[in-house]
Amino acid sequence: MVGWLREWGFRGVRSLRSRFCFGLLGIALAAFAAAEDDSLLARLQGMHLDESPGAVPVLYVAAAKDRALGYQDLEQAAHAWYEEQLLLRAPLTLAVLDRGHYQDPRVALGWPMPYSITQGQSVIVFPTHIEDLAPDGPSTKMPGEHILYHETGHIVAHAMGIASGNNFANEIVADVFLAAYVHAKRPELAWALAGPPSDFKKPLRYMSLADLDYLDTGVGFENYLWFQANLRHAGDFLVHGEDFAGVAAKLRQAFPASAKKQESVNEIVARLDGMRPGFREMLGPLAGPSTLPLIQPSACREGSDSGRRSGVAIYNKTNAPLTVTLPKGDSQTLPPQSWSSFPVNAGASIGLSDGSCVVAIDEPALAIVE
Repeated sequence: MVGWLREWGFRGVRSLRSRFCFGLLGIALAAFAAAEDDSLLARLQGMHLDESPGAVPVLYVAAAKDRALGYQDLEQAAHAWYEEQLLLRAPLTLAVLDRGHYQDPRVALGWPMPYSITQGQSVIVFPTHIEDLAPDGPSTKMPGEHILYHETGHIVAHAMGIASGNNFANEIVADVFLAAYVHAKRPELAWALAGPPSDFKKPLRYMSLADLDYLDTGVGFENYLWFQANLRHAGDFLVHGEDFAGVAAKLRQAFPASAKKQESVNEIVARLDGMRPGFREMLGPLAGPSTLPLIQPSACREGSDSGRRSGVAIYNKTNAPLTVTLPKGDSQTLPPQSWSSFPVNAGASIGLSDGSCVVAIDEPALAIVE
């Protein structure tokens, strides 16, 4: 996993635009979730950062003290509101790191992607300059603060026992929490919930949640930002004008962590449409089928790797486990009725249990094994 992060990771906007970051967030968070409890927090504490105690403690690089304390103030207010509204405790630590600390092997994620970890003691890692990821909107007290509330949503949802096996569904859940807080306490940030701006760069290759589900950040930088803006709008649709605690309870019923599994986009959209009628209609083309080209398992090839980056999402639609072997020999077993995404070069062969292979083409593709 660490090798993938180093090779495919967010090393700044320029490299992100030019690299195919196939499933980075899902890979990264799954890998951290598999680590020992508290391992990330322990690693951060071992980096000899400055610390400010409080209801939400913050670890930070000394040069970013003012910004770190500003984020701490905002986070403590949001965190207290979530706990009060939902009658729960969801302790967390905030870490505000610069580019150099992001590149530290103990963190192992590329600049400047914020993220949250919920194994052990929950942690939000936030960059000192979120502006390097995307431009900010108006009326913010601190750059990118709406993203901080989104990451808090992930942690509070975890504390409630809400989790889906589909990354995009977890993003919508976190955006429900973001939208609820914005409407209750920070209405000046409503621009973040309005969907992509009208002047957003087009055309976009991927416009279906099914594509996002398979590729995650592999859709490309601009396309990924477009999806994130739409997911925030979707979260807002579910909670705007509704009782937040009631919506959160419905999400826990819809996506219980104890029954976490991958599902089709259609199944998830149908469930959310039942929660808030009109949800599917609001999504429009986002609820449509995947546009990824389909490739069929075939004979394996030797020496056909082109060196050009691509990737394959493999969907095991059988009722038996499927072993997938990557070109370098690493293997992964896909449970029945599940999928995973693999960054490989165009022309490379991915081996399957039955002796056949999936051969990557020049663009991201989907292979369904039935």
